[in-house]
Amino acid sequence: MPDWPGCYGKLTVPSSKVDVEVANTLYPERAVEPYKAWLEMIHAILQAA
Repeated sequence: MPDWPGCYGKLTVPSSKVDVEVANTLYPERAVEPYKAWLEMIHAILQAA
């Protein structure tokens, strides 16, 4: 996720086709990979706690 505390400009991992396309356009160097993004988000939340 290139923009913690968000995730590609969203509060959670983008999942709709449109949201994924927008995220991939905004962050071409970090393509959305939902499984990896969820792992990163969970890890970051646990570290912040």
